[in-house]
Amino acid sequence: MAARMKNLGARAIIVDGRVRDLVALADTEMPIWSRGTSVIGAGAETKFHAREVAVRIGETVVQPGDIVMVDELERGVVVVPWGMVEEVLRLLPEMVASDERVLGEVVRGGSVKEAFKRHRNA
Repeated sequence: MAARMKNLGARAIIVDGRVRDLVALADTEMPIWSRGTSVIGAGAETKFHAREVAVRIGETVVQPGDIVMVDELERGVVVVPWGMVEEVLRLLPEMVASDERVLGEVVRGGSVKEAFKRHRNA
């Protein structure tokens, strides 16, 4: 399945379940996230169901066209709904700057709690 997804142009795989054959998955050289691993396969009854439809992964619904960002180093995934891309791009520079100010204070010996109060709106 992973080899086929790679062949179709997928750049990462997110599984709301378990995966197996970890060596073969690593050979695909694609980032793969799952809830866990298993030695039991899905079986021959696994069939393609749909394409370009909404999918639920945990509590998150991903719609066709949404942007899914995968960070291999942080082992994280973020979904940005297509309708919110412009807003996210507008907000990101100040969010990054706020985090840098917080980090600067903490590195100089300040309290995380106090730095958050000063530099974050939340």
